[in-house]
Amino acid sequence: FATQHHAVVILKGHVDIVAEGDAVYENRSGSVYMTKGGFGDTLTGICGALLFRGTNLFGAACAGAYLNGKAGELAAINKKEGVLASDIFEYLPKAIESVLYPEPAVLGNVVILQKAILADKEGKILTLKRSTKDRARPGRWDFPGGRLEEGEKAPEGVKREIKEETGLPGIQVTVFTAEVEYESAKERTWIYIGYKSRVKDKPKINLSCEHEDYRWVSKEEFLKLESAEFLQRMIKKLP
Repeated sequence: FATQHHAVVILKGHVDIVAEGDAVYENRSGSVYMTKGGFGDTLTGICGALLFRGTNLFGAACAGAYLNGKAGELAAINKKEGVLASDIFEYLPKAIESVLYPEPAVLGNVVILQKAILADKEGKILTLKRSTKDRARPGRWDFPGGRLEEGEKAPEGVKREIKEETGLPGIQVTVFTAEVEYESAKERTWIYIGYKSRVKDKPKINLSCEHEDYRWVSKEEFLKLESAEFLQRMIKKLP
């Protein structure tokens, strides 16, 4: 049906199925209390529609289904005596927080990739050029950051990456964006989290072996550089 009508389809059930063309995502978040009618169709649609403003339609649908199920899980844990549809709405903010600030664990098929946009007092942004020997995006421009490691919490993970890649310790960061993307070829879900921070003047940068150059650029200048699509989307959302 999804292929025939060129649509993104969500089939709600014990396991939610999200389909677009040949891409299929199985969402297993949820609770047995949510098997009755009225617990997810509308709210999943609302979540997906709002998320579509910042990501692709398929990714938004996957995220909407996941957040609806996660809110149901949290409601079931805390209510303990049954869950109402209104409880799902109540626990939706907590579900979003669980993505932005996950517990110290990373699921095997979920990759949390965090990037930090560091700006000086003039609004110039630090961008790092990846080593031409790097397996992932060699020679392309990037922001400090990397994958959240097992046992880490999100903010601590990105601070570690900043120090490793720039030599700057103790940088305070604030989340300003997050998006979900599903990689159907590897059946893997990517969660991109963007942070922002201000630094004094232009501090000395000590590059790691992962990068070979750096620049301080404007948003417009970065958009002209060769970089990953998710980084282009991220910087466009920077306030």
